[in-house]
Amino acid sequence: MTTSNRADMLRDMTRDLLLAGRLWRKMAREAAARHGVSEAASAPLIWIDRLGENVRQNALAEAVGIEGASLVRLIDELEASGLVTRRPDPNDRRANSVSLTPRGREVVTEVNDDIQRLRLDIFRDLDLADIHAAARVLDAIKLAGGRQCQRPDPGHSTNG
Repeated sequence: MTTSNRADMLRDMTRDLLLAGRLWRKMAREAAARHGVSEAASAPLIWIDRLGENVRQNALAEAVGIEGASLVRLIDELEASGLVTRRPDPNDRRANSVSLTPRGREVVTEVNDDIQRLRLDIFRDLDLADIHAAARVLDAIKLAGGRQCQRPDPGHSTNG
C-alpha cells in the first residue's frame, strides 16, 4: 500500500466513521422512541441500569460523557416520565443519586433488547476478527482523544 493510498483510505475511513455514527444514533433514537424515550435521555437511562442503584449524578454524567447541567435536564425529563427517582445521596447530602423506578427498569430492558437485536442484525455477517479490528480502530481514536484532552493549550500559559 502506498502512502497516498493509505492516506486516502484513512481519510475515507474517518469520513465513514462520522457517517456511521450518525446512522447508528438515528437507529438507536428510533429504538428508544418506540418506548417513549428520547435518544438523549436513553443514554442516562441505560447507564443507570449498568452502574446500579443510587448512581451519583456526577458519576452518571461522566459515564454518559456529558456536562452535569445537561444531565440535570435529562434527569428532569426521565423523572417527569416516571422512569427515575432522584434523591439526596445518603453519604453526601450535597450530591444527588439517581435510581430506576420499576417502570424505568421495564423501559430500559425493552430499549436494551431492541438495541441488542439491532446490533445482531447489523453485524450478523461480521466474524470475531472483524469485530476485534473495528474495536482496535475505535480504541486508537479514544486513546488519541484522551491525549488531546490532556495536552496543554500551547497558546495558554499555565504559569499565571
